[in-house]
Amino acid sequence: MAIPVTLDFSYTSGATTYDFGTMTVSVRDADSLQIRFDALNPAGAEGFQITGFGFDFNPEQPSLTVSNPSNAMFSFDQDSLTWIKLTNLNSIPNPANSSTVTKSFFEFGVTEGQANNLNPPGILANQTDIFYLNGFSGLTANTDLDALIDWGGIRIQSLPNGINGGSLFLVDGPPPTTTRVPEPASLTLLGLGLLAMRLQRRRR
Repeated sequence: MAIPVTLDFSYTSGATTYDFGTMTVSVRDADSLQIRFDALNPAGAEGFQITGFGFDFNPEQPSLTVSNPSNAMFSFDQDSLTWIKLTNLNSIPNPANSSTVTKSFFEFGVTEGQANNLNPPGILANQTDIFYLNGFSGLTANTDLDALIDWGGIRIQSLPNGINGGSLFLVDGPPPTTTRVPEPASLTLLGLGLLAMRLQRRRR
């Protein structure tokens, strides 16, 4: 199968870093991805809930839908949570852990039971939940998920007010998988420069 991508979500305030958990994205079948979120339990962030998710894909995926595993399929899944498509992407706040990524980056959102907004209930500390994104085409064992996923985001609410007023939207993206190489034109200029230096030495 395609190698899963794991995104990590943390927020630093002063000298304290809060690690809220990881999102693991894997290929479920030719048409769908499995999204698994494992919530951690950072000290000082008691009571938080993960109430929604945002995604930015490359290329864009305009026809995605959301579905949930059947009850008891996974012993650790939160069967009481029903994830659906977020119809109002404006309800996604700007990320609190990035100065370059904005809410406008996100083309698809997932919420729990309220299609127009991101509100509790959600995934609690030390809980794991799974849902599916459907509507892709031709996913295979060779699909490069690093290239397909530009950004993932999570909405965190019910935090102590001392942490960003009680709510956060955090983002993460997979690391680059390619190393930039010089363009052919740059290599040509470099070669001409070295040749000129060599000819100048011969003249001397």
